[in-house]
Amino acid sequence: VATPRVVLDTNVLVAAGFRPDSASGRLVAAARGGRLLALWTDATRAEAKRILGQIPPLEDYDLALLFPEAGRVAAPLALGPVSGADGVIDQTLAALALSAGAPLVTADRLLAAAATAVGATVLSPTEAERRLAS
Repeated sequence: VATPRVVLDTNVLVAAGFRPDSASGRLVAAARGGRLLALWTDATRAEAKRILGQIPPLEDYDLALLFPEAGRVAAPLALGPVSGADGVIDQTLAALALSAGAPLVTADRLLAAAATAVGATVLSPTEAERRLAS
C-alpha cells in the first residue's frame, strides 16, 4: 500500500508546533513518522523554514523528517498567477498539489478557494486527518 501523499501549508506546521494534540499536530506527526509523505519544493521548504524561524518557540523545528527527499518535487506544473492566491508560495502550493494529484492541507480559506478554483483537492487539517492519517 502506497504512503498517502499531501502538500502541507505552512499554517499547518505552525499550528502543529503550538498544538501537537490538534489535527495539524497529528498530521505532522504522521508525516514525520512516515505514515504520510509530505510533498515539497525547494521554495516551499525554504518558506516553511523562514516562517518557523521567525517564531521563537518554533525556530529550532527540525524539517528533515517532515520533508524527506522522497517528497521533493523538482518542478511542479506552472499555473501562472492563481486568482486569489496570496503570493508566489501560495501559487506554488496550489500548483504542487494539482500537478502531484495530492491534497493541499491548509487552514487558509483564501488559499483553499484559489487552489480549488484551479482544480486542486483541498482539505482542512481535520478532514485530512480523518481521510489520510487514520
